[in-house]
Amino acid sequence: MRLWDVQTRECQLILRMHKSWVRAVVFSPDGKSLASGCNDHTIGLWHITPSEYTSVTSQLDYILTGHASFALSVAFSPQGATLASSHADGLVRLWNTQNSELQYSLRGHVGAVHGVAFSPNGQQLASIGNDGVVQLWKMPGGQLAHSLPGYDGALRALAFNPDGEILAVGNRPYVQLWNTRTGQRQRTLAVPFDQIWSAAFSPDGQILATGTHAQGILLWDVVSGKLRGTFDAAQNAVLGLAFHPGGELLIGGSVDRCVRVWDIRSGRLLYTLSDAAHWVYTVAVSPAGNLLAAGTVGGIIYMWAIEQDGDTTNVRLRHRRHGHTIAVNSVAFSPSGNLLVSGATDETIRFWDVESGACVNILRAEGPYTGMDISGVTGLTEAQKAALVTLGAVEKNAPRRSINPSSIATMLKAPNNVGQISLSWS
Repeated sequence: MRLWDVQTRECQLILRMHKSWVRAVVFSPDGKSLASGCNDHTIGLWHITPSEYTSVTSQLDYILTGHASFALSVAFSPQGATLASSHADGLVRLWNTQNSELQYSLRGHVGAVHGVAFSPNGQQLASIGNDGVVQLWKMPGGQLAHSLPGYDGALRALAFNPDGEILAVGNRPYVQLWNTRTGQRQRTLAVPFDQIWSAAFSPDGQILATGTHAQGILLWDVVSGKLRGTFDAAQNAVLGLAFHPGGELLIGGSVDRCVRVWDIRSGRLLYTLSDAAHWVYTVAVSPAGNLLAAGTVGGIIYMWAIEQDGDTTNVRLRHRRHGHTIAVNSVAFSPSGNLLVSGATDETIRFWDVESGACVNILRAEGPYTGMDISGVTGLTEAQKAALVTLGAVEKNAPRRSINPSSIATMLKAPNNVGQISLSWS
């Protein structure tokens, strides 16, 4: 970062600390402090002092880290005993679904982890993220089996085929199919001039559907690698995809706030569900095929009942729930189909009873300072104490401070894919 004299237009000072793009800067009202937000998951707080000799001097007071812990993706193991969640702090967390306890965390990515998926037999877990690397982990121990590098930019789309032998990973401008046993690339499917946001295999494994930014949904023949057809999504990015277990229906959620249901056999659009008030980030179908769920950028979760009678399919809204306070990034049904789990940017993972629509459990990933008692600790400034409390530390009988922890928390929750978009100072 550079500080400039607005009168002389000369650079007075260069501040070096961040390791990636600095997305936002803001001065405190008294002009003595500067906050900088960066893609490297840090916020720097600088003390700025005018000097008659050097014009301006600076001191880095402290760095706020460990804050990007919101869940970007969730996935149940096939047996349902374990839930995997990927987070913006670069970790994949494994939870025991029986007692809601964190079992362990996997470290293998630099930056946000955008997607996780279990293989159908539960013996592998795949993760993708901002670093352009695909990690394949052995389950249940969490040992790294394969690291599949070579992508340029963040990865968003991830899907195992039904037998777990093939892993599809989407990027701009192609989809790659990997052999999960050998870690070798089998095929590349080119999607010129477009971004792949989502992917799903048909239940028989013969079709791979990919959701794009501008070309709708592309249907690929997995054996030949040829394009079989396309489904129009009104030129809107398709962020979520899911096949119905019967294989005859394909569901897509897009940025035009619609969930669309297509008939795979005829290519006909059966339903456009436009109840959503925000972009649809993610969709999922229950194992029995009787429920469809969607999560939106506004934090709302929708559940529709799917009723099939011969060749007739009816879809009706069953639940609309607003438990999350901000974007729902991922939804997944438990193997039994009685629970829906959702991961969101509000740093919570919620479990929903599909019958009543009630939230029955909430998981929160602990921050690096959760539970730390800083009562009576010396050597810390008031601002540093306020930041630590915001990140989970505990201070008994703490005085009111000039830095508002809620303002800091607001800064820390900025989605990782755009860094800290804005900063504010109270």
